[in-house]
Amino acid sequence: MNLPKAQQTTLSNGFRVVSEYRQGETASVGVFIKAGSRQETQENNGVAHFLEHMYFKGTPKRTATGLEIEFEDAGAQMNAHTTREYTCFTSHCLRTDIERSVDALSDVLLNSNITKEDIELERSTILREYDEVNSNVEEVLFDKLHEAAYAYSPLGYSILGPKENIKSITKAQMQDYRNTHYIAPKMILVGVGEVNHDNLVKLGEKYFGKVPAKPIEAAYDPQENAKFVGSEVRFFDPNIPVMFSAIGFEGPPIHSSEMIAVNLMQVLLGSWDRSMGAGKYIQSHLCSVVAMNIWLILLVHLIMLILIQVFLVFKLLVMVL
Repeated sequence: MNLPKAQQTTLSNGFRVVSEYRQGETASVGVFIKAGSRQETQENNGVAHFLEHMYFKGTPKRTATGLEIEFEDAGAQMNAHTTREYTCFTSHCLRTDIERSVDALSDVLLNSNITKEDIELERSTILREYDEVNSNVEEVLFDKLHEAAYAYSPLGYSILGPKENIKSITKAQMQDYRNTHYIAPKMILVGVGEVNHDNLVKLGEKYFGKVPAKPIEAAYDPQENAKFVGSEVRFFDPNIPVMFSAIGFEGPPIHSSEMIAVNLMQVLLGSWDRSMGAGKYIQSHLCSVVAMNIWLILLVHLIMLILIQVFLVFKLLVMVL
């Protein structure tokens, strides 16, 4: 309740500027774009993530190496990531370098050189990232969970996309995606820290005021077609000796007041895994019970699995007879 309130201003083209003042010597600024794997199709799934990589290949004003040197010399950081619902480009800098960061963010987002040569060079990097992600069972598990929960909509697509798409995504697909979704009403400039809101609005107008308010061509937006569907999916891999499982439930929207209750439940339940040495002493009672009785819980789990298999065999025999 005592935190300063966020200030928001919308420019004439629909571009929004949001800031929250916090006293200090540094600030963080970022541009969030409502464009992730949720806005993709089966044919271009993975293009948002691929496009994010291409933004750091240089612009007419800055080379890729020059961009790195510029931020290192200023003691600042620049980063980006892609999610299912948005793509984000951020910078953490000294309060005196806010305009430098906003300038650089707008330059890479609006003026990046996307060449076929750079696309082919980056393709191998993303394929390596794909292999690394798919070697992590937990990453695959949650991708499959999303795929099952939103089986008939783009919200179930993975962020990296299938390997076939990574190998075939073209410059034209990237440009079409950018022209469709990188528009002013889908973009927000955010500043937190030693940030003056009025000055940030001026920077937003200066560097993003000419971003188009509408797509160049009318395009299909799958945003409204994401629906949660209940289902169960199993994948068998003889190379994985143990079982990994995840259960998902449809919850309230992020803006719902019920999210307070959901977050409280999460705190009460807590989290635990076998690598946590202090598992017996963490705050959540449920987690401490699990930590102290892990072998008993695993035994009960195993018995339940055996009973389920026996039931399935018995059911199959009844159907055959």
